[in-house]
Amino acid sequence: AEINKFTEALKDWRIWLLIPAFFCANFFYSYQQNSVNGATFTLRARSLNGAMYWIAQMVHLRSAFLVESL
Repeated sequence: AEINKFTEALKDWRIWLLIPAFFCANFFYSYQQNSVNGATFTLRARSLNGAMYWIAQMVHLRSAFLVESL
């Protein structure tokens, strides 16, 4: 059932218009994690910064699900 809905969604032209937005939303991660952090922080600080960044992303995702379920 889920695969059928997925293929049905792919037939909608508006979904295809969102693909560039999906790319742009994730494109800056490599720049941010490599160029900015690499030039600014030491190896230990980059590791902590990366770990805290992704932990914050997971906490935000979890809190969004909690707020949505209320």
